[in-house]
Amino acid sequence: VFSWNHDDLIQAIIGARYDYHNYYGGLLTPRIHLRYSLKENVHVKLMAGKGRRVVNPILDNPGVLASNRVVQIQPSGDYPNGLPMESAVNTGFVISGDTKMFHRKMTWSVDVFHTQFDQQVVMDWDSVGYLKMYALDQDGGARSISQTAQFETQFSPLKRLDIRLAYRYVNAYVDYATGRRDLPFISKNKLYSNIVYSTKMFGNNQRVLFDVTAKWSDRQRMPMHQDDTLFGVGAYSPTFWMINGQIALAKEEKWDVYLGVENIFNYRQNRVVVYSHPESGSTTFDSNFSYAPAFGRMMYVGFRMRLGGE
Repeated sequence: VFSWNHDDLIQAIIGARYDYHNYYGGLLTPRIHLRYSLKENVHVKLMAGKGRRVVNPILDNPGVLASNRVVQIQPSGDYPNGLPMESAVNTGFVISGDTKMFHRKMTWSVDVFHTQFDQQVVMDWDSVGYLKMYALDQDGGARSISQTAQFETQFSPLKRLDIRLAYRYVNAYVDYATGRRDLPFISKNKLYSNIVYSTKMFGNNQRVLFDVTAKWSDRQRMPMHQDDTLFGVGAYSPTFWMINGQIALAKEEKWDVYLGVENIFNYRQNRVVVYSHPESGSTTFDSNFSYAPAFGRMMYVGFRMRLGGE
């Protein structure tokens, strides 16, 4: 590992590791991190490197045990289980900083990453009744790409009011044996917001805290199936909001009493476990099609006490 620092303005860490695997032979894994300070409160980080992992077919896909799918491994080369080691190149950057907004500190960050697999074990859920596992067809020009971008900010427009906002974009697709498709159960867009407000102190060092969290999920691609009506949705799941709230009465550094509600609008997936009746002539049973909460609105109350210390 090589580390270099120039007056805390530019920092670099360059390293590599070498492993020898009894099946896959010698493995060299390089990595580089660069950090540059544009200003005292604005920083840029650049990262690039290679990653590898050995696939364990069942442990990586425990959900297949809760279905009647047949695990079908299509061997490729002289590898354990007939599956190669996965390897990918990951590059990206992070820009973060802080500024003044409403005369108060505001922090923000932007993350962008790109991952391209040199080799990958494809998990194909789109074959009816099967979970097929096979190596990415590199000779045929097949690609597996994941691109992510996230923006996050936190600020305080009013005294004792904190707001946190975030947005995430994901573009992940694989060239399956039957064509290029997005990865299933991945929302391309997600929104997150959290608002926290506390009242002034009153009584004997007490105050009331309000906390509301809202999350929005974009539609998700559903694995193909012979009968889409079984799942209540078509090729894509619907978009939905998840909103949680909590109110607490707190005595500073002593105790809290809180009341909260999760999934305020009681949004639920209609069918989580999909099955067919024997008289229908099919033998469908699958619990791998979960895209939303299985439980509806939930209320809770709690008490927290701090013991010892100042």
